[in-house]
Amino acid sequence: MLLKGLFGFKVIFKGAFEILSKKSGRKFVRLSIGHGERERYRPGTFKLHGRKFQYADNMSFLWQFHDIFVKEVYKFQTNNAQPLIIDCGSNIGLSVLYFKKQYPNSRVIAFEADPDIFDTQIKNLSHLEGVESHNEAVWTDDIGIKLFRNKADGAYISDGGDIQVNSVRLRDFLKAYDHIDLLKLDVEGAEFDLIKDCKDELHRVEKLFVEIHTFSGQQQHMAELLTTIESAGFRYFIENANYQNSPLTGSWRSSDTGMDMQLNLYAIRE
Repeated sequence: MLLKGLFGFKVIFKGAFEILSKKSGRKFVRLSIGHGERERYRPGTFKLHGRKFQYADNMSFLWQFHDIFVKEVYKFQTNNAQPLIIDCGSNIGLSVLYFKKQYPNSRVIAFEADPDIFDTQIKNLSHLEGVESHNEAVWTDDIGIKLFRNKADGAYISDGGDIQVNSVRLRDFLKAYDHIDLLKLDVEGAEFDLIKDCKDELHRVEKLFVEIHTFSGQQQHMAELLTTIESAGFRYFIENANYQNSPLTGSWRSSDTGMDMQLNLYAIRE
């Protein structure tokens, strides 16, 4: 009976157990207590690895910290002591901090389109070597794009955007490298066009992470994206990152940017 009771307790409190059993999880709890009730879209500071860092929005920061350091969604293995990581959509730089903690000798090339968020990233990463930060959007051309910003982690390409920013054609950028250990795409809906445009260069990529977003009222293009990734020789795992209650009812929640679905796609070579 005792074992059954303990199992039931563990099931009920599974999320809390998994968080509190990890040092990074306990850090997340402390950060949540200290920053979770603050007003949104206000800059703040936090300490990590003995250093002080900045964020632009408390809730975006907390959930990024949870996904990156507690869940370790970007964790990967490689025999390369100096892996090349291309990080598209690096926001305030938490992903880069994680990569450099895991692989101190790695080379990380980070792209962040939002100039205000990029300024925060530069401050957060100034102490690191082997990091190149680009204030550009990765896109299918290099003539620039309109960016809609929400002062957090949800900036996306839109004709109705509030700012014009520089862009780099990701396909051409990938051509400069024979081997890329990890390509990470967290680009708020641009992933569909990017994967399609880069299909002939994906053979250079060993591991691929794509955060997939779809938006209410817009056509979903999942089949084409998955077919392109399969054709490039990847095997993938998909994880739901945006829980919906009873999705068959059709009453899906949307984010403040209109996003109604978010998936994490992890792809490796077979």
